[in-house]
Amino acid sequence: MLERKERLTRAAIAAGAGWAERERAALVTEGRLPEGGWPGTMTEARQVAHSSLDERAILPPLTPDERTWMARTTYAEARRKWRTWASEVERAARRNVDED
Repeated sequence: MLERKERLTRAAIAAGAGWAERERAALVTEGRLPEGGWPGTMTEARQVAHSSLDERAILPPLTPDERTWMARTTYAEARRKWRTWASEVERAARRNVDED
């Protein structure tokens, strides 16, 4: 059971990190900076988590509780990555203002 939980944890964290990176890249492409909180939703997290898995390789199939847990873990990791990036951007902006 622990191996399954570890595999699901790794998959959810990787999915969340990838999701945050895609959102960050989209903002950078648009020439925008992160403003406000993480823009993702739990509905999106469920989709991202689900699409990150090859469920044929997971036996037995995910339970509803595991699906919910994966979505929450994916969301939390994406939000954590986003906040880290947003904080770095904010610190860099403050340094630039202080240098002027």
